[in-house]
Amino acid sequence: MMDKEQFYPTPEELAKELLAMADFRKVNTILEPSAGTGALLEAVKNRNPYNDRYSYHCIEQNAERRATLQGKDYTVIWDDFLTFSPVTPYNTILMNISSTILCGIRSKQGKAFFSCQSYPAQVA
Repeated sequence: MMDKEQFYPTPEELAKELLAMADFRKVNTILEPSAGTGALLEAVKNRNPYNDRYSYHCIEQNAERRATLQGKDYTVIWDDFLTFSPVTPYNTILMNISSTILCGIRSKQGKAFFSCQSYPAQVA
């Protein structure tokens, strides 16, 4: 389901596939820059029973979804990732990009998502 703000909830299977690409051995800060309801962060939490060592940060434009994220104890750090300037580096960035952006990425990489890790980030 999509709304006028191009909210695309991440399906569980897509989240699992994305997380399979990431190396979580050295993770300590995770950013979901277009968080929606936090599906990718939830997938990380469900993947690892020792995930209390991670700092979960997210960015979301919609006020209702920001409240949902805060209710899940995620730190909402900004409201628009296009204007966000991080103060500290993130070593893991997880994002499900909307289909309006995906078209270009699919033609280059054949993937419906990307995973950024390390600082500077590497796109997988």
